Amino acid sequence: MSNATLTTQQVVALGKAKRWAEALALSLQPPHGTPLNIITVGAAAAACARAQRWGEATDMLGACRRAQLEVNVFLGSTAINAWAKEKKWSEAFYSLSQLRNHKLEVNSFCFNPAISSSEWTLGLSCLAEMGCHAVPHETVSFNAAISAGSPWEVSAMLFETLRLTNLQPSMVTYGAAITGCRWQVALELLGQLQDGINLVILNSAVSSCAAARQWEAAVFLLNSAQIHTIQADLVTYTSAMSACAWELSLALFDRMLLVRQADVISCSTLLAACSERWEVACALLASLPQLLLKPDVVCFNAALSACEASGVWEHGLALLEHLRSAALHASWVTYNTVIGACGAGQVWQKSLQLLEEMAHCKVEADAGSFNAALSALPVRQWQRILNLLNEMKRRQLPQDVTSFTSAVFACGRAGSHGAYSAAVDLLQQMPREVLRPNAVTYAELLSGLEATRHRPGGDAARRNAAREASHFFRCLADEAMSDMAENENSKKRISKKL
Repeated sequence: MSNATLTTQQVVALGKAKRWAEALALSLQPPHGTPLNIITVGAAAAACARAQRWGEATDMLGACRRAQLEVNVFLGSTAINAWAKEKKWSEAFYSLSQLRNHKLEVNSFCFNPAISSSEWTLGLSCLAEMGCHAVPHETVSFNAAISAGSPWEVSAMLFETLRLTNLQPSMVTYGAAITGCRWQVALELLGQLQDGINLVILNSAVSSCAAARQWEAAVFLLNSAQIHTIQADLVTYTSAMSACAWELSLALFDRMLLVRQADVISCSTLLAACSERWEVACALLASLPQLLLKPDVVCFNAALSACEASGVWEHGLALLEHLRSAALHASWVTYNTVIGACGAGQVWQKSLQLLEEMAHCKVEADAGSFNAALSALPVRQWQRILNLLNEMKRRQLPQDVTSFTSAVFACGRAGSHGAYSAAVDLLQQMPREVLRPNAVTYAELLSGLEATRHRPGGDAARRNAAREASHFFRCLADEAMSDMAENENSKKRISKKL
């Protein structure tokens, strides 16, 4: 037996023993007189992949290039899989192209990881390219493409294409398609399974219905679990609860407690369902210790959202203090919600105090924090609003249409020509920020003219604003037509690829 063969066997044995580091060292520094060979390196790459050391697995490809070794399909597919696990799809596609450039006979093991690691459009192209290279499609290939986050229409078309190619859909195929499709299609696919439904498939269907807020379908599926002799778990109940109004969500939660211990996620889902009933949300939050659960920041944020929706800022501030006393660290979501609650309660001073407090508590304010504060300020504080907008720019925070619309709203309705001029300036500034005013922005600007109509120059300002608004709505109509045309072209391109 040659030294090279013996070294390879040792590397394989180390890999099976999950001693990837030793396998890697032995392959790159073989015993004296044993040259570096592609088979040994491939075995080391496989050892790294088995141990989920994806970075080290891809490094082996570079070692081969430096040693001027010709990469084979096995090592190439291992590298592609490693890049896929690292979510580096461009590197995965580059490795695939290198295999093709070296005239190597690629197989599905090379394509499948590239499909799963890429954006759905590239994955679709990769699936089509398999046919160009006479690589037979497999169910796994379609599973990867369906699971790549494509629009539901594409997921449905891929599922139908799989069946037209005489491939048998697996449970993974059904699960991926049900997750990716609209709820009506998900229910249709579920019906095709009949007696083959399992808990994972059922949860995917319930989640699909819940995402579309189809509570009747979600609850029906939950109730059908017993028919299929499936024991619904926390995921099933939580998904169904997320689709329901607070009364039904609470009833499902009580029903769940009869068979299962609640967790923090199911409790936060229930709290989110009570977004319009702040009293219920606060009472539920206070009752969590009785369920032997410690509420986390997400639970507090859900209760705070209910307080924001109702404008009960005092309770929002009380919950913030309760959160701190529970030794939890308030997040930017927490502060943004409390700032919004104070704004809804028309206590803008508190909103500004909370915005300043974020820096002291080492919570980094984001654009949402400033937008919440901008919305909280009344029209008469238009100069403060402009200052906040400038502070966003100073901090290099992205200013979006919401930021400018809040400022245009205040300046447009402040009742002075100075404020109205500032509103017009903001409108003209938006294209420079690569933003486009929307219908709300122009509506606020036009409504602000009523306050200046009897002042000198008011008629001229009205004509200018009306002219700008007319131009905007023409552009909006043109863009709508363009979007419709682009959607049709996209559908044709997808159909052609399939």
